[in-house]
Amino acid sequence: MTNLLLTFFSTGVLGGLARGMTRSELIAVLGDTTDTFQSSSDIEYLRYGPLQVRLDGDQVTQILLNCIAGTETRLPSVFLETELPPPSLELYTILEELDAHQISWSVDQAWSFDRQVCIATVGGVRLYFDLDRRGLQTIQAF
Repeated sequence: MTNLLLTFFSTGVLGGLARGMTRSELIAVLGDTTDTFQSSSDIEYLRYGPLQVRLDGDQVTQILLNCIAGTETRLPSVFLETELPPPSLELYTILEELDAHQISWSVDQAWSFDRQVCIATVGGVRLYFDLDRRGLQTIQAF
């Protein structure tokens, strides 16, 4: 597990990217992107490969990392560590990593159902595991 992700799990900050930042602060960290879409008049999503950032108005409200098999796995080069964990990363492996680095976690019952388990970390980050596929699907802070 990379230091970038371990810090994200414990603080909710991914490199220089954090919830509450303004659009201009986000662009200063990641640069501009043409891969965007609007879900409503004031909610916009900006994509940087597997990284997706939600803006509500001018404020970052969600950071999402897509770890699903078959999708791009390299984060923008502004991050020193650019590889995402593989989708084959199993639940117990990541729990052992969290424990080894003394990052508190719990099962988030509200987002765990059927064959999905959600692990919430002390930094306000949620890790979603698909038990049928036996691996990590997404990592989100919101």
